[in-house]
Amino acid sequence: KGLSQSEFSQLETWLKGEQQKLYERYLKAKFYKSYGDNMVMPDHVAIARRYQKALMPVAQALRGPLAQQPTRRAQIEYVMQWLQTMPYDLLQNRYTSSGAGFQTPLGLLATNKGDCDTKMTTMAALMRLLWPNTKIAFVYIPQHALLALDVPAEAGDMLLTLEGRRYVLADVTGPAMSPLGDISNETKHYLQRRSYQYALF
Repeated sequence: KGLSQSEFSQLETWLKGEQQKLYERYLKAKFYKSYGDNMVMPDHVAIARRYQKALMPVAQALRGPLAQQPTRRAQIEYVMQWLQTMPYDLLQNRYTSSGAGFQTPLGLLATNKGDCDTKMTTMAALMRLLWPNTKIAFVYIPQHALLALDVPAEAGDMLLTLEGRRYVLADVTGPAMSPLGDISNETKHYLQRRSYQYALF
């Protein structure tokens, strides 16, 4: 004798819930995160947290040059420009990278190349070590990622308000040596249309 329709529906709902829980657990273990029904991408917040300790020697090496900068803004831009000088690479070629389109902060330093979210994640982890009280957000637009930093704004800065707090945008991708608060017109277009997602760090 088979299940009644209501019993079958209850079982089906339960199974789908269990499947989703296991799927999310698997993604978390592999440092990935699902966004909506069809998008899975690296969990940049978790990766930045995971690699903070490993990046401690890098942060310590940066403290000397940063001490020579006149302001905290100049210090942040110094680290940004260091990352921007690293060659840009989509990381999709399995002969020259893992082919996954992302590599860890240590992978970026070892190979001296990376894409937008690889550099963004490295910058966020270093900022947490160098300026631990600064609030940070990862911002995602189609085919690009950048940071939003809770630092004092200056005239001309591109700003983004998230959950009632105003952030200054920072694009560390390169090769352009973009200063803090300066982003491309294409990025502005997506942000003005609210075609973005974000994750607080």
